[in-house]
Amino acid sequence: MAHMSTIVIVSALACGEIEAEVSRILAPYYANMSVAPYIIRPNNQELQDMTRFYQTDNLEVLAQHLDEWFNCDEAGVDEEGLYGISTNNPQGWWDSWVIENWIDSLEDKSVFSIGEFIELIDEDPEISPMVVVEPDGKWHDQEGVDPTWQKEILSNYPDYLVVLCDLHI
Repeated sequence: MAHMSTIVIVSALACGEIEAEVSRILAPYYANMSVAPYIIRPNNQELQDMTRFYQTDNLEVLAQHLDEWFNCDEAGVDEEGLYGISTNNPQGWWDSWVIENWIDSLEDKSVFSIGEFIELIDEDPEISPMVVVEPDGKWHDQEGVDPTWQKEILSNYPDYLVVLCDLHI
């Protein structure tokens, strides 16, 4: 189980419907959503890791274990090598979420103007979130406490709101 401190940027016009707007923006990233079948092919590093782990380079044997690595529905070997077929959401980042203040120094407030939130991370860069999701659904994540990248994104939306969310996977 992992939690991701996340901010979702929503239109100030959504003020009465913030939860519905956050839900709409986060929907494409629901981990348990089935999608149209697609092919998964392990890259060279993944294939080396599997070979080392299972102590074999036999692709037929590795195909039997592919679902353990990529959660695929079907696996096999073709002229291009090892493959799997999956219907799992390749963009899946959460299985549940809640609008919640994850900043200890604040009380119960979980919605801020863009300016307020930029001031907060200027005062304490360690409160910057792991993930920023834009109103059009574009997902950004980056490790580290330097909030420069977040402030650049936020500055594109001066009249919007920041909603603090805790995403669980």
